[in-house]
Amino acid sequence: MIDPKTGFLSREVGKSDILSAIRGNHVKASGVAMRFGMVVGRLGMVVGLLMIPGRRAVAYSGDSLHDVGKNGVERSDSKLQVDRSLPRPSGDSIPMVAMDRTVGSEIDGVDQIAVSPGLEDLPPVKVDESVSMLAEGSPVLELDLAAAIAGALESNPGLAAGEMDIDAARWRYYQERAQYTAHLTGTRSYTSQTAAPSLGTFRIGSGEVDTRRLQVDQSIYAFGRQTNGIKQKRHETEAVRSTYRNSRHDLILQVKETYYGILLQTVLIRNARQSLQELKTQYDQSMARYEAGAATQFDVLLARSQLANARPPLIRALHDLEIGNQNMLTLLGIDGLRQVKLTGQFEPVVPFVGYEAALNFAYGRRQDLAALHQQLQATRRQIRVLRATHYPTLQGTAAHDISKGQRFPVDQSVEINSVVFSLSVPFYDGGQSHARMREAEATARKFEQQIQSLRLQIRNDVVRTFLTIEGASELIDAANEGLVSASKALYDANIGYEAGVRTSLEVLDAQTKLTTARTSLSQAQHDYSVARARFERVIAAE
Repeated sequence: MIDPKTGFLSREVGKSDILSAIRGNHVKASGVAMRFGMVVGRLGMVVGLLMIPGRRAVAYSGDSLHDVGKNGVERSDSKLQVDRSLPRPSGDSIPMVAMDRTVGSEIDGVDQIAVSPGLEDLPPVKVDESVSMLAEGSPVLELDLAAAIAGALESNPGLAAGEMDIDAARWRYYQERAQYTAHLTGTRSYTSQTAAPSLGTFRIGSGEVDTRRLQVDQSIYAFGRQTNGIKQKRHETEAVRSTYRNSRHDLILQVKETYYGILLQTVLIRNARQSLQELKTQYDQSMARYEAGAATQFDVLLARSQLANARPPLIRALHDLEIGNQNMLTLLGIDGLRQVKLTGQFEPVVPFVGYEAALNFAYGRRQDLAALHQQLQATRRQIRVLRATHYPTLQGTAAHDISKGQRFPVDQSVEINSVVFSLSVPFYDGGQSHARMREAEATARKFEQQIQSLRLQIRNDVVRTFLTIEGASELIDAANEGLVSASKALYDANIGYEAGVRTSLEVLDAQTKLTTARTSLSQAQHDYSVARARFERVIAAE
């Protein structure tokens, strides 16, 4: 029947002849054109939603509905009823309309309009992946998490650069220490003159002068500048070492995040392929029921739509997997294309230490915090060095001199041993030392504030990652429950569909929820594993 409120055909029409109808009456020219457009638009939606298998058309003439079949043969069907209580528009009758693909053609004098094609005209559904991979055909690199971490620590070029920073800092320490050790200098000089130096007729030298000298210089006391300078370089070297260890922890976290990301994409690909196969089976069943007359075209199109929509997540996961593989190769310091095959699984849910214990452990183990402390100590040593610049410096020199032609007798070699002590007292350097000391004091205060800021950040990171782990573990439990329920719901929906008490829409909805439940569980396991890795990074636990 036609609903008097909506103007749509009711569901009382026959199963095999659910069609749309257009009431043909005359419409007056004044004010009726708009109503005509609204009626045609609403009935067009009915045609799209209630189209039965094949391409048919319904025309209204008088008191009955006429069904125009696939081949253009008009027939009447007693199951198609018209509610004659509906008000008819006055005026000229509306031309009867039949639905077919050809625009402008006529069937038994009935005008045609364009609609969607039938199932036989639709292209075949693609179920293959059709993804081109850059690393396809490249050598396969098999790794587990431990092997990936070890490979990155051994071959990552960024980490190797950090090792060179340690060597440079160590040699700067040796340079500072060498300034306050004994310096041994040897000198040999030879001079030949055309005439011997003389004073009047008195000869005071030789025409040939040969000098050999061995000298030792030693800084004896600098009022603390020596000791504090050496300790300053030692703290700077330890700060570089702490920075390097902090870079190691960052690299390990990057490897873990990349590893778990690849695992997630692998699981998503497996889930997407499984969902694709299940939806393909559902589509095939809908086609078989449609061909047997037990399902409508709408059921087939819905199954087809779900099947087509299952391919983009699979394609996206395949591309994300290749991106993750290349990121892993970069972390491993491998140049070129490889196919990365990971073994292992997500981290299991295990109890964790308490918050206070984790926080204290982080304060004692964080290498970035240790580096700031070392830099602060180095700056304080520098301040002591600068404060001592106005103090005297005591230095000693010992020399052994053998010369010929300079001392009497000028024709013989003369040996002279000497020891010299010198005391240097700086009086004024234009304020340079004072300015450098004030700069160092400001730098020390900056490091103190950075240490306080980092401690607050560490506390926040511990709290955040601690809560993230708890939330992720709870999400895993909830996702497991959702997966069990979704699996049972799909099983019941399939049984009901076979028995005829469930619709294909309910089956596809249950299939969609099962796919969502699988994805949610995989994502929750990934999030938990990444949260654990970040928590271990926050507390500097390898």
